[in-house]
Amino acid sequence: MTMHGTTTDIRRVDAAEAERRLPELAQILIECVEDGGGVSFLAPLSRARAEQFWRGVVDGLRQEDRLMLVAVDAATGQTMGTVQVALAWQDNAPHRG
Repeated sequence: MTMHGTTTDIRRVDAAEAERRLPELAQILIECVEDGGGVSFLAPLSRARAEQFWRGVVDGLRQEDRLMLVAVDAATGQTMGTVQVALAWQDNAPHRG
């Protein structure tokens, strides 16, 4: 995918890769909150709190109760964005996320 002249790779990441990207993910979350994004946090969001959130996401990836995709700048490898799917926990809803 090409966005604004930048080639972007979108891919699923596992817990190990998400943990390696934790500083970039924390920065994305901080910037999103600072820009007024409705993502369950209030400004100002500290780096420690942002990293704590992402560590919880990493734990969820390890437990396989969520999936995570990242958009990565193909040239630099920098994380540009992310999305998650929290998988259903109900016995009657394995098809939901």
